[in-house]
Amino acid sequence: MRSSLMLFALALLAWSCQPKEDARPGAPEQPKVEASSPEDALLEESEPVPTEATADMELHEWGLIRYQAEQAAVVRSSACTDEQPPKPADGKPKKRNPIPKVKLDPVTVDKPVIYFHPGPSFDDSILLDVEVGMNDGVVREIWPTPEAGAQPTHGSRYLWKGVQVLRGGCDASSAPKTDGAACQNLGDTMSCEASELPTWLDSAPSCMLAHGVRTPVLLYNTRAATVGSVPLERRGDEIVHHGSHALAPVWLWDGAQLRRFARLEAGVSVPIESGTKVDTSEIGVFAKELRAELTAHGLTALETEHFLRAWLPLVGHDGETLDDARVDQPVDVLTADKSIVDRCSPAWPWQFFAFASQEGIHAMLPLRVEPAPRKIVRVLAVVVE
Repeated sequence: MRSSLMLFALALLAWSCQPKEDARPGAPEQPKVEASSPEDALLEESEPVPTEATADMELHEWGLIRYQAEQAAVVRSSACTDEQPPKPADGKPKKRNPIPKVKLDPVTVDKPVIYFHPGPSFDDSILLDVEVGMNDGVVREIWPTPEAGAQPTHGSRYLWKGVQVLRGGCDASSAPKTDGAACQNLGDTMSCEASELPTWLDSAPSCMLAHGVRTPVLLYNTRAATVGSVPLERRGDEIVHHGSHALAPVWLWDGAQLRRFARLEAGVSVPIESGTKVDTSEIGVFAKELRAELTAHGLTALETEHFLRAWLPLVGHDGETLDDARVDQPVDVLTADKSIVDRCSPAWPWQFFAFASQEGIHAMLPLRVEPAPRKIVRVLAVVVE
């Protein structure tokens, strides 16, 4: 009996606490509070989304993803085919250069360099943790090394801890020499890229103190753990994109004609004829196209010049003419010279040149910065050589 009375009392109390509607005749209708939109309703029901802590600065990065295609697949200029053998000046027949056999190498990512641009409210006392790496690969070289010494042990990731961004630029005079400790025991025949910094980087907008070394940029390079397939292939009259992410834009050098494709989606095949022809009658044309693309992707004018200087050792400026004394020097990925074509070598040391999408970059090269910059610009070119 007592429990029944308690239940009745609780029910009565709950009824008395409910808000009463004004039932008087002519009483104004109480307004109903509703969400202004479905999105607002969802926000009202959801927990607040936490915001990542950011620092008032931008991070800019550029580099080059290099694939070595089988040499037999490299398309030579028509001037070097059996139907049109080269004609030497003395009129005597000359043997055509044989196509060498080149071993297919694992993909490498060369010279990614990282710049920081502090904003007006950036706290100069902030220390950054910057972690770089390569999925399914290893970090080969980093700079700065601890106290400018030997290369530290690094696997698929490397962390610069406690990096301080300093306002005001600095140059690359702290870079190691080729016989320095940081350039030893790299494990392969590739060059020490840190030692090359002064050849193309004269200044940067800010300076960093990393591992006790003042430097304008952070530099690293990586190598895939295994030999993989190239993302782009010329198959008959088509280009086949085997990769998992879009590339935009893409240039194809077919041995006689340079063509540009605005965008190639992953897994598609497109006719070669659908590419726009690029007039390469003047040296420096490709450099002009690249300058426009690099700035469109978010690099500053100075960073764009650094990219061109780093990859253009023979054609340093638009329209510069190469003399015979320099033609036989090693060429890099941006070189094009008609006199080289006449000697039965490829005018370009690559078949495809493209820019990776942001999704493709992050899938291959994870990057972590704490605290996070308010903006990150990553520009990685892709070349099939």
